[in-house]
Amino acid sequence: RLFEKILVISVLINLSGIKAYADFDRFTKVEIGSLYYYLDNDNSLAELTYNKFWDGSYKGDIDIPSSFDYNNKRYSVTNIGVYAFYKCSDLTSINIPNSMTDIGDGAFAYCTSITNIYIPESVTTIGNYVFEGCSALSSIVVNEGNKVYDSRDNCNAIILSETNELLKGCQNTIIPNSVITICSAAFLYSTGLKYITIPESVTSIGIAAFKGCSDLVNIIIPSSVNSIGSEAFEGCTSLSSITIPDGVTTIGDYTFRNCKNLVSIEIPISVSSIGIWAFAFCDNLTYITIPNGVPRICEYTFYQCKNISSINLPNSVTSIGEQAFQGCSSLTAMSIPNSVLSIDGGAFDGCSSLSSIYIPNNVSSISNGTFAYCENLSAITIPNNVTSIGENAFENCLHLSNIIIGCGVETIGNYAFKTCPWITDIYCYAENVPHTGSDLFAQSYIYYITLHVPAESINSYKSEYPWKDFGNIVALTDDDPKPTGIESLKENNHSCPVSIYSIDGKRLQKARRGLNIIRMNDGKTIKRSVK
Repeated sequence: RLFEKILVISVLINLSGIKAYADFDRFTKVEIGSLYYYLDNDNSLAELTYNKFWDGSYKGDIDIPSSFDYNNKRYSVTNIGVYAFYKCSDLTSINIPNSMTDIGDGAFAYCTSITNIYIPESVTTIGNYVFEGCSALSSIVVNEGNKVYDSRDNCNAIILSETNELLKGCQNTIIPNSVITICSAAFLYSTGLKYITIPESVTSIGIAAFKGCSDLVNIIIPSSVNSIGSEAFEGCTSLSSITIPDGVTTIGDYTFRNCKNLVSIEIPISVSSIGIWAFAFCDNLTYITIPNGVPRICEYTFYQCKNISSINLPNSVTSIGEQAFQGCSSLTAMSIPNSVLSIDGGAFDGCSSLSSIYIPNNVSSISNGTFAYCENLSAITIPNNVTSIGENAFENCLHLSNIIIGCGVETIGNYAFKTCPWITDIYCYAENVPHTGSDLFAQSYIYYITLHVPAESINSYKSEYPWKDFGNIVALTDDDPKPTGIESLKENNHSCPVSIYSIDGKRLQKARRGLNIIRMNDGKTIKRSVK
């Protein structure tokens, strides 16, 4: 298109330090009858473009001429350029002449007062997002003689005839039974759309197809649909329920983000992938079941779903992404399956109603801020396989009273247990004192906390900061609560001794030469010979 060519030339000239305003031998920008055009002087063609200041000030009713005279030469108007009428909110109607062949990307985007559009038979190319945000658009008609596009069955839409793809709809669209695809951005920001029926002929819904349809209250997706694009229903704030057909395998990124009135959704077992931000800000979503086969809960998937109280995770899930459940303030309990190997930073940050959670045995680290501001969490057990606890991991867990730290923990980040004022006991099974920041227990009053550690390590804990500041440091006993995560000594080298006895049953501070009876933290007893 002329505009695209001129834009490239303008950039090159500006980079060379020469100021120019698209005034060339071949391409000239002119104003004719209050409309602006780029002129192709060699071919006597004109492309209608944005006005001098690109300020969206075209207004009222505009009748585009099919041709005009300039400098003793007649130019045919063949193109409406890229974003030519962008954000002309006071533009009420437009007459497109039969000379027009191309309508550029975003040509009428956010022309919020246009109600009707007529596509003449001469148009052979319609760009992307041409009518994005035309919220008042209620009638779309394509001339019956057009060989590329049609509005069959008075559907109030633009359909690509050869492939049966619906390119653009409006608030009064009735999708014909012959349509196969609802294209990307087909109803983008059609705020007047309240109801729509998708026929059984449709197999795919494109990216952002119904994004921003804030008045859409009901939509039925037929079983024929097997593909739903990312952002397809993002911002459909009036949508209360939706059923996803069995053939769909992927819920893409942002698909239902900001669907604030969505109360329930059925995800079929065919779904094997759920993208980032997929249900973020779904304020009224209360319950959801993740189908078996989904391997990952992605970043921000349920971010700020404030009313969700229960989520069922299947054994197929192996990882939970960053801030996946951040701000789910009504979530009271969460069972994380043993299949989970990693939980990323902030995954449960701000889950203020969460009172209990099980960390699977195979998790190797607790990331930064994972359980921060879980204000009702009363106890936590860190499995033996965990080697590191990140910064701020349990910050502001105001009701946390008991902490069990497995023997595999080597490092604990700064402020991991900051502002946990009600801790009474910490049971740490690590023989080697974990490396920590100096502010690990800031504002948690550790002078009043009892620290339980392996008997042979008491002196080490008493000599290292901040551990030495605990009010009471005592040896672990057989009756103390145990961490999890050890199947057998051979299967996992993080299995830790809880207590050591001589062959005649006397409790020892450490193993002696000869045969020792060792009680492990997984409840098993082994014999070990020390030379």
